[in-house]
Amino acid sequence: RRLPITTCYRSAMLRPLFLLVVLAGCNSDPRDEPSTPPPSGELVRLSLITDRARVAPGEDLDLVARLEIADGWHVYWQNPGEAGLPTKASFTAPAGFTVGEVAYPGPESFRSPGGIVTFGYVKETALFARVRAPQEAVPNAVFSVNASWLACRENCVRGKAVATLSLPTDAPAATRTAAVEALRDRLPRPWTELGVEPAWSYADGEMRLELALTGVSSVELFPLDDGGVRIFGQSVRHEAGRAVIQTRFSTDEPAKPALRGALRVDRAGRIRYYAVDIPWPC
Repeated sequence: RRLPITTCYRSAMLRPLFLLVVLAGCNSDPRDEPSTPPPSGELVRLSLITDRARVAPGEDLDLVARLEIADGWHVYWQNPGEAGLPTKASFTAPAGFTVGEVAYPGPESFRSPGGIVTFGYVKETALFARVRAPQEAVPNAVFSVNASWLACRENCVRGKAVATLSLPTDAPAATRTAAVEALRDRLPRPWTELGVEPAWSYADGEMRLELALTGVSSVELFPLDDGGVRIFGQSVRHEAGRAVIQTRFSTDEPAKPALRGALRVDRAGRIRYYAVDIPWPC
């Protein structure tokens, strides 16, 4: 049953809010503190790519801000977690083109001494923007992206760069398609593809959500911090042939109507992400 909103959120303010999902894991990574920075160009390389050779009037294409990250370093997701700064990208297109919202791939988690948990990327990541061309032809279209990030290892280094892309291009089709498809595969898929029915419950002043997945070796929840919701840790238990992770939240009345974020699902080494968008029960 739906709870009175005042009762529900008063309880959330006084006690941790619990979310039950299936097993998750974390990668270890030392906490990084700013120090004397090395040249930022050696840490993250930005390029702007697409899988299209040209764009016809009225068609859509994906612009991809690709970030190649130096070994041993990482940058952050749109919610960096308990420390760090979000990676950002601003895309620019010629007059008449419409640029959509920036889409982020699913992140990894990093745990440092002291229990600080952050979310981000190693080796390579990419931010996407869907672009729609105008109805009239544009013979030479030049696109650009302005990106910024915080790269961390033993120290942290702020970085930023601008990259451009001109269409039409004569880059080999196989090269363009392979690069973009590999990066696109990391974007969160629609929640409905997961085939899971969220089940909320309320007891002893706690709200709980249980998600039961089969054939899964691990799964991890990454909440977005755009609704006043903050994660305070996760614990795992095994029962009835499934692994359940208890994720603790602390929140006042959420500013958004739903719990949003990404769910990382590992099935036999095949990683998929799903876009979490689950309405609060009250």
